[in-house]
Amino acid sequence: MFRVRDGRKKRKSMVVKYAAKDPFVGVLVAAADFEWTCRRAILAMGEGSTLGIRYELFEQWAFGLKLNKGWEGLVRQKSKGIAKFEDIFSSWAKKNSVAYVLWADIEYAMGWRNKLIHGIEGSIGEAEGRKCVNILECACDILLQYVNSHNANVYSYIGRRGELSSRAIRKKQDCERRENENKEARRIGADECEVGGVRIKRTKVQAELGISAKKLDEVSLWINRNLGI
Repeated sequence: MFRVRDGRKKRKSMVVKYAAKDPFVGVLVAAADFEWTCRRAILAMGEGSTLGIRYELFEQWAFGLKLNKGWEGLVRQKSKGIAKFEDIFSSWAKKNSVAYVLWADIEYAMGWRNKLIHGIEGSIGEAEGRKCVNILECACDILLQYVNSHNANVYSYIGRRGELSSRAIRKKQDCERRENENKEARRIGADECEVGGVRIKRTKVQAELGISAKKLDEVSLWINRNLGI
């Protein structure tokens, strides 16, 4: 939906367009824009390795806690006294921006995002949706002003910095191991079929019956349709 080179003006117009059509979609798109901007801000202003930031901070995304932890550990030295990520939207914004939002308001809007995307709530009212979108878009504007004030840019290429830390290397290895496990699980799943509610190994059955994979699929389909077992 969004591309890195899409500037703030284009992103904001897209969010407003979707929100006008459907507040449900508008909240989800605004939340996606905000999360992306947060990640890029920490990447752009981080002191450490960009790969290290990705593996240590973004591998398991948890809104709020990870943001503050990442800010304290990766950006604080450059941030001129901003101890927590959430302080940008209140204390810094009050001094330097035309508007500010409370972290509790951002958590409220993101809470609605979670309810909608996980099916806890099936819809959101127009007024409530507009409120959430306004909060998240205002938060994006403030964060971008803060990043720009430190001569960083979330919309341009962020060059690779540094080497991976030992912790990040372990996380990278864990990611690769889990990916390999997922590939193996998908491979095993492709070798199975269901007959009468029971999953069987395709290659084993083919070898025992001496039939082709196509013939096995035809037999399985016939059993499932006609015998009802």
